[in-house]
Amino acid sequence: MRKRLLFYLTLSFFIFAEEKIPYLYKSPMYTTISGSSASYPTDFLMNPALLSQNIGYGIRFATGFAFNEISLGSHFYFPTNYGKFGFGVRRLTNKSNSYYDFPLLFSRGFEKKYYLGISVIPGFGNIAGQTYFTGDGTLSFLRKFPHWKIGNHFGLFSPEFGLLLRGTLWQAKQPSFFTRYYEFAPGLGFSLWKYGLHKLRWWASFPLTENSFVFRTTLSYESKPFAFFTGYYHAKENVLSGPSFGLFTNLFAFGTNWSLRITYLPKILKRKEHFALFSFGAQWGNRDTSPPKVTITVPKSFSPNTDGKQDLARFEIQIEDDSSIAAWSLILYNQKGEAIKHFGQDPRVINRQMSFWDIFPALTKRKVFRNVPKVILWDGTRDPIDESTLLPPGGTEQTKSALVPDGHYRWTFRIADIHGNMATPISGSIMVDTVPPKIEIRPQTNILSKKDTLTVFTEKSCFDKNDKVNFSVFYHNSAKEQIEIWKKEFLCDEVKDKFTISMASLPYEGQYFLKATAHDTAGNVWYSPLQTFQVFLDREVIRLLFDRTSISPNKDKIADAAIIKIITQSKTPLQKWKVVLDRGNESLPEQPSEKRLFFSKSHLKVWEGDSLPEPLEFTGLPAKTFPQGYYSFYVMGQFSSGYTDYAGPYSLFIDTDPPQASVSHFTSDFTPDGDRQNDVQVFSLSAKDISGILEAKLEIYEQVYFDNFEEVDPSEYLPETLQKQKKLFKVFSMLNMPEQIIWNGLSDSGMLVHSKSIYFYRLIVTDTLGNTTKTAWKKFNTGFLWKKDKNGFHCWLSSILFEPRKDKLTPNGRIVLRQLANFLQSSEASIYKIFIQVHTDSTGNDEQNLSLSEKRAFALNNYLLEEGIAQARISYQGLGEIHPLASNLTPYGRYLNRRIEIFLRK
Repeated sequence: MRKRLLFYLTLSFFIFAEEKIPYLYKSPMYTTISGSSASYPTDFLMNPALLSQNIGYGIRFATGFAFNEISLGSHFYFPTNYGKFGFGVRRLTNKSNSYYDFPLLFSRGFEKKYYLGISVIPGFGNIAGQTYFTGDGTLSFLRKFPHWKIGNHFGLFSPEFGLLLRGTLWQAKQPSFFTRYYEFAPGLGFSLWKYGLHKLRWWASFPLTENSFVFRTTLSYESKPFAFFTGYYHAKENVLSGPSFGLFTNLFAFGTNWSLRITYLPKILKRKEHFALFSFGAQWGNRDTSPPKVTITVPKSFSPNTDGKQDLARFEIQIEDDSSIAAWSLILYNQKGEAIKHFGQDPRVINRQMSFWDIFPALTKRKVFRNVPKVILWDGTRDPIDESTLLPPGGTEQTKSALVPDGHYRWTFRIADIHGNMATPISGSIMVDTVPPKIEIRPQTNILSKKDTLTVFTEKSCFDKNDKVNFSVFYHNSAKEQIEIWKKEFLCDEVKDKFTISMASLPYEGQYFLKATAHDTAGNVWYSPLQTFQVFLDREVIRLLFDRTSISPNKDKIADAAIIKIITQSKTPLQKWKVVLDRGNESLPEQPSEKRLFFSKSHLKVWEGDSLPEPLEFTGLPAKTFPQGYYSFYVMGQFSSGYTDYAGPYSLFIDTDPPQASVSHFTSDFTPDGDRQNDVQVFSLSAKDISGILEAKLEIYEQVYFDNFEEVDPSEYLPETLQKQKKLFKVFSMLNMPEQIIWNGLSDSGMLVHSKSIYFYRLIVTDTLGNTTKTAWKKFNTGFLWKKDKNGFHCWLSSILFEPRKDKLTPNGRIVLRQLANFLQSSEASIYKIFIQVHTDSTGNDEQNLSLSEKRAFALNNYLLEEGIAQARISYQGLGEIHPLASNLTPYGRYLNRRIEIFLRK
C-alpha cells in the first residue's frame, strides 16, 4: 500500500423543466444531485436557490484519470408520476482491468419530508485481476444488493439514520470461491445545516459504521457559484461506499485520507432550461493494489491410518498483506479433477470478525488476518456426504468411505483481500499413502560360532525410491535391557537379495535378535517378524532357543505358549540332556552359581531325555502353578566325549493382565459445521503394558432410539446391539497408538454427526500377547449443527423431541427447542426466516404418517411462538414418509427417517 495523488474531472449537463408532477421529492431549502466522481462516489451540494423548484432530466458524463487509469460513464435521469428513474453505463479500464456496469436507479419523495432511494448495479468484465466471464464464455455478473436511503427532515436540525446493506460477489465457475459475504453494517450520523438569513449553508456529517470513521463538511453560499467540500476518512474496510467497483473505489478502504473538492456552478436564472456543471478535485491517500503474498508449506505425502505418525497433512500458510482478507479457499481434487475436500471462509466467521467494541483499538492496527488459519490440517477424509443422497428413488442405501483412497491429489489455494486484489492461485500435489513398504528377512542358519558369517536373505516390496529399510541386531542382557549391537540403513532400491554379518563383530555369546523395518516419507512403517540366532564359543555347547520371551496363557490363540528348541554344537553326540524351570525375577546371573541346581527336586517343571528331542512347548498352565511373573529356564547336556555343559538362566515372562488404558474427550458441545467453533473433537489416549501395546481401537457409537423410542443403555445393551446390527458410527484402528486423535465428526461411511445427539465411545487396547482391555463407556453431546448450503443454513434434528406416535413434546424436547429458540433470536440468526419440515418413517399408513408430521410441525411452530419468535418468520410443513434418508427395513434406517429439518433462509 502506498500514498498516491489522484485527480478527477466531472462534467455534467442537465435539462430542467417546470415542476408539475406531484409527489416528487422537492425541498424549499435545497436540492442535491448525485455527483459521483471517478474517485469516490459521494454527494456534493449544489446551490439550493437555483434548483429548488426544478426537475432535471439529466445526462451526466464523468471522467477521471490517475496515471494509466481511466473511467468513463454517463447517467440519464427521467422523472415520472411514480418517482425518478435513472440508468446508465460506466466503464473502467487500465492495463489489467476492463469492466462495465449498468446502474439502475429509482428514488421517490413523499410529501416534503421523506424520500427513498434504491439502486441495483449489475456488471461484468475484468477487475483487479479477476475475470467475470465463465469458462464457457457466458457472463458472470457482479451484483450489488439494493442500497436503500431514507431520511426525515425536522426543520433546521436533521438527524440521519442510515442502513447499509453490503453486497455479494460471485462467479459461476472458478474462482467461484471468491464469494464476499457482507454483514449488516449499521450507520448512525447527525447533520446540521442553516439556510436563509445569512444565505450560507453548512452541512457536517459524522457517520459511524462498524469498521470505519468519517468526518465530512460542506459549505455553500446561495448567490455564489461555488461549493466547497472536504473530508477526513479513516476506515478499516471498504464500508464507506459499499462494494462499488468504479475507478479509485478502494482509495479510502484502508488508512487515513484527505480529500478536497471545489465545484463551480455557472450563474443561471432560476428557471433556466439547461445548465452545465464543472467540477475539479484532488485526493491524497492510501491505495492498495497489491495482492496478498502467500507462502505455503505442504508435505509430499502423509498416511491417515491413525498410527500416530504423519496422520495429518499440515498446510502451513503465511499471509502478508496490508489489507484484511475477504475470501480464501483451499480445495483438493482427485485424479479425475473432482473436488473432494473444501476448506474456506465460512460466512459466519466474517460476521463475527469485528464487534462494535473492537472499532477503536482496531483503528491503530494495519494488518488483520482474522480469517485465514496459520495451519490447515487435512485428515484424509472427503467432504461430508449429502444425507439426501443416501437413498436414491427406488434404490438401496448408498455408502461412501470418509477416507479418500491412496493416490496423488492436487490442491489449489486462492486468496483475495477486501479490495479485490487476488493472489495468483497456488497449486501443488500431495500423496495419500497408507500402504508401507515391506521387507522380510530369513537367516540361513540360527546356530553359529564366532568364526562364522551369517547370511540373511531378504524379500522387499517398495513403492517409492525414497523408501528406506533398517536392519539391526540386538541382545538382551541379564537386566532385560535391549542392547543394539549392529545397525544399517539403506534406500529400498539399494537392498540386495542377501547380506552378511560377521559373528566376530558380536561381543557376546548367546541368543541374538535380528530385526528389519521399512518406512516411507508418508510415515508408514512395516515391522518384519523378529528372527533369532545363537552364537557359541568354539567348544561343545548346549543352548535353548525360544520363539518368544513372553506368553499369555489365556487360550485366545495369541502367544498362548512358547516353543523351546534345544540346540547343540559338538563333534561328539549328545548322550543326556535336562531342562529345568524355576521361578525367576527381573535380574538373574547369566550362569547358575552351582551345577548341583540340576539335581534338586524343587523345580517347577523338568524335561529330560537321552537324545536331541523335538521342540518343547511351555503353555504356562495350570495358572495356579504359573501365576503372572518371570520364570527361568536352565539346560544341561552331557556329550559322549565326557564333557558336560550348562547354560542358563533363560528368562520368560508370563503376562495375564490386560493393559492399563484411559481415554477422554476435550470438546463438550461438538458442532462440526464449518464455523470454526468446536469443529473438531479431540480424544486423549493413554495405555501401558509390560509386554508392549500391539494395537488399539477407539470405537464411537451413536445414541439410537428404536421403534419404541426407548433409549439404549450404553453400559449393558448398546455395544452388543449395535455390533450385531453393524451400526458402529466410527472406528479408529491403530497399530501404534498416538497420544491424541483429532476427529472431524465424519463416520466411516462419510456421514456427519447429527445435531443434539449423544455419542458414546470407548478405547480397546490389546498388548503384544493378546491381552485386551476395554475402558468404561464415556459420552459427549453434539450441539446444533448449522450446515451451510447454497441457499442458507440447514439443521437436522431427531424426532425424539416428541412422544412415540404423538405430537406431544417430551421434557427433553422442550429443553432442546428452548435452546433452538434462543439461537434463532440471536443477532446472528434473527435476519433469517425459518422453514420447518417434519418427516416420519413408513410405520403405519401414509395418511396417518402425513397427519402426524403435520401435527408435529404445527406443535413446533406454536412452541417457537411461545418463545417470542414472530409468526412472520416461521413456515412449517409436514411431509410424512415421502422423503426417506435411509431404508425403512431396518430399525436404524427408520430412526434416521424420523427427523425434523430446519432451514434458515433470507
